[in-house]
Amino acid sequence: MEAAVQLGARLALVPDIFTYHDYRAFLRDWFEYLKKTDGGFSLRGLAKQSGISSAYMPMVLSGRRRLSEDNLNKIILSLRLDPAQRSYLRILCQFADSRTQEDSLKALERAQRFQSYKQLNPKEAETSSYLSNWHYVVIRELAATPEFKDDAHWLQEQLRFHVPLSEIEKALTFLKAYKFIDRREDGSFYLPEKQIDCVGEVFRVVLSQFHKKMFQLGAKAIEDVPSTERLITGLTMSLSPKSFEKVKALLDHTMSELERIASEETQPEAVYHVSLAGFPLTQTEGTVKEDTHELSN
Repeated sequence: MEAAVQLGARLALVPDIFTYHDYRAFLRDWFEYLKKTDGGFSLRGLAKQSGISSAYMPMVLSGRRRLSEDNLNKIILSLRLDPAQRSYLRILCQFADSRTQEDSLKALERAQRFQSYKQLNPKEAETSSYLSNWHYVVIRELAATPEFKDDAHWLQEQLRFHVPLSEIEKALTFLKAYKFIDRREDGSFYLPEKQIDCVGEVFRVVLSQFHKKMFQLGAKAIEDVPSTERLITGLTMSLSPKSFEKVKALLDHTMSELERIASEETQPEAVYHVSLAGFPLTQTEGTVKEDTHELSN
């Protein structure tokens, strides 16, 4: 009886891969689970059975090596996962080891198609959809203006940059369904308090994609928006890493002041995006140069 209780407790702790975003964290927990439920399981045995080095998986689990697609194919059938779990594990590896933000985002989108992921990570899927579409954010902020209309044609006319009507209709449906915007009894719209929930690496990817899109729109605004209606300025300077920390602190303070100004606004008329960016244009001591593509356009 006692043995049955212990076995039940062990089985109750089976890791659910659809709650994970880091394949290394999942594999560490999964291997630990296999060791507890099968006394004959070991990483050494897995390596021998799969034809890989016995030192390889410990290096993967510690983050010193990436799990290559070739080696994943060698071990995946020995992991005792069902087909859906195996597919999701492949996506987690692609998400973690992609060389570009675009590839990471594509992997995340594939992960979010799994019904189990949607059920276990509803807030994350919601936040990802919101930040992955720049016009969702703009339309939400536009709902704070008195002139806002729940009309896709009107919204399309308000946006400086073209968005297809079908995408605007989709945005309105999303924003209302997930309470990013809501309607008062008199029919006017307002912005409810909304918590943006997303875990570290996923949030980093979707937020980076949002900023990238905003920088693209900023570049387009240089040509399309009169200089009297915009402010795009910058300063290139020589600094030490220590001095750049002071610059970052100053930019953080400025962003806090901008948030305060926005919170005190009582008569908003339009939606603006303000970006504060600082980034190196040359190598610093100890950095590793990334592979780059030649700039175009």
